Amino acid sequence: MISNKKWFLLLLACFGIFAHVYWHFRATQNQRSNATLYHEAFILNSSQIASLEEPELETYFMVICIPSLPRSTDQRNAIRSTWLNLTRWNELRGDPVTDERSRAVKMMFILGREEGREMSEELKDEILTHNDIYLVPQLREHREVLKYKTLWGLRHSLNIANFFFFVKTDQDVLVNFPALLAGLRALPRARVYTGRCVNLWGGWGGYPAFPYCSGGGYVLSRDVVEGVVGLPEEVHKVTFRPEDGYVGWLVYNLNTRTNSTEVNARNRAVLRLSRYSCGPMLEWFYHRINTPEIMNSFFDRVNSNDTVPCET
Repeated sequence: MISNKKWFLLLLACFGIFAHVYWHFRATQNQRSNATLYHEAFILNSSQIASLEEPELETYFMVICIPSLPRSTDQRNAIRSTWLNLTRWNELRGDPVTDERSRAVKMMFILGREEGREMSEELKDEILTHNDIYLVPQLREHREVLKYKTLWGLRHSLNIANFFFFVKTDQDVLVNFPALLAGLRALPRARVYTGRCVNLWGGWGGYPAFPYCSGGGYVLSRDVVEGVVGLPEEVHKVTFRPEDGYVGWLVYNLNTRTNSTEVNARNRAVLRLSRYSCGPMLEWFYHRINTPEIMNSFFDRVNSNDTVPCET
């Protein structure tokens, strides 16, 4: 008769075998999914990408890229009516950057294709009303596609605008535009990769360890955008999911594959979770503002500099 201990060891061994097979299957599926998504986005439909190029480039201080979902119209409208509406910021009144003769920001909301869903009338109206929607059919909405939305935004920004800085943020982030603008004005115009850059990615799966900036909000100068966009396909096509780690990977390869001055991930305390915000509102990005109602109320607080005392 097999003892309880032997039964336990046998079950443990079976579980270990099952776990190994399962995670190998998941890794294989993930690799196939990434390869398929990359092929759809940048190889299969390369002619469509070219057709989206706009011949005349206007000049902006920054391009802001926000990956979004087709059904998130309400959240995008909340962004347009709050922090993206520069005329609403108290601190920017009288600032020449808000003057009609100068352009501060080019917005890019990047949307993919949702399989099995027709485009809603709401989204059709939004596209007709605003010039900031980039609906990219070759980007199929999938949990792995966020990094490729960002890569598409990096590539396409070079086709549509002259700019100093590329800012990537999320639709659940409130951008403290006066603070961001002041911070970027103080930065050099080249070799910039900055944000909340206290993280390391890699050290496993054949990837080296490298620093990256959190995806809630980070900034690259135009020359860095040009550099990472020009990297070869084998660098652009990876098996891991996180978009912020992906951009760190691109910058890491830019440093190791070129002889130019190294681009360091410069950490700045510019990103904070909104629910923990207290004291002066100095951060560039406030994360996890998940609804239009929260976006509107939090904007009013930041815009009025209505600070909450920090607990001691």
